[in-house]
Amino acid sequence: MIVDDGGGGGRDFWHHQFAHLLEQAERHQLLGIQGTTPLLGNIDDDHYEVAYTSAVLIGLVNLAMGPRQGEYVAFSDHGAANFLGLLRGVRSIKSHHDQRAPPPEIPPPCTWTASRIRVAELGFQAGGHYGEHLQRLRHLVEEIADDGLRGSYVAAMDDLEQFFVCMDGPDVATYYMSPFGWLYRISDSFLGRIQDKEPLALAMLSCFTVVLKGLESGWAADGWADHIMSGIWIYLAPEYRDMVRWPMQRLGWEPGEEDVPLRVALASTPLTTHT
Repeated sequence: MIVDDGGGGGRDFWHHQFAHLLEQAERHQLLGIQGTTPLLGNIDDDHYEVAYTSAVLIGLVNLAMGPRQGEYVAFSDHGAANFLGLLRGVRSIKSHHDQRAPPPEIPPPCTWTASRIRVAELGFQAGGHYGEHLQRLRHLVEEIADDGLRGSYVAAMDDLEQFFVCMDGPDVATYYMSPFGWLYRISDSFLGRIQDKEPLALAMLSCFTVVLKGLESGWAADGWADHIMSGIWIYLAPEYRDMVRWPMQRLGWEPGEEDVPLRVALASTPLTTHT
């Protein structure tokens, strides 16, 4: 056992170990990407399993490296998010193999956004049942004029609400569907609205953080829920922030606070003995 002698030796050891392991992980990830990329141009029955499994593992490694500044799983400071790109890549591989790839979506109009006045009128609250909060969001969804865009929001909301039903139900312990499945299934048009930082889309994503923290038991997701919430808060104008008060309360998150994943905390905490 390595013991911190008070001179920082133990701390230096753990910093070195963390840096070494992170470097190894990044190197293996790069090798995996380099090995998988040539397969993507010619996915057939011989290559499908390798390409699919590799894409899944590369995505998990990206997630397990922990929250990073400017990356919020579904969006980022610079547009598309690394992890989500990998997740959608997995979907593309599967669709290509199944030969059921949907036709390209027509880009939705980019002029619509939730009405600031309506947000204030609906009286969003920090407390209450999830159903009340989601219903207020649904009122805003119903006001989207474009049928296709409204449908993409409705589908995303319907899918998301099922996670809350299971979380608050008696069978939550036996519910194994990963919350990341929601990001896997949402339409490209709705995803585009998240990446455009449209307020209502971000408000729905904030509900996803509650699901992520409540149902995702894998250590690789540690810290991500609060980190995503912090990004949402940054990009929401003050007049829209009432829409995320309820998820904030459920997370126990406040602006300026983020949970540090255990894997990162271990790298900065010296090991000591107890008598």
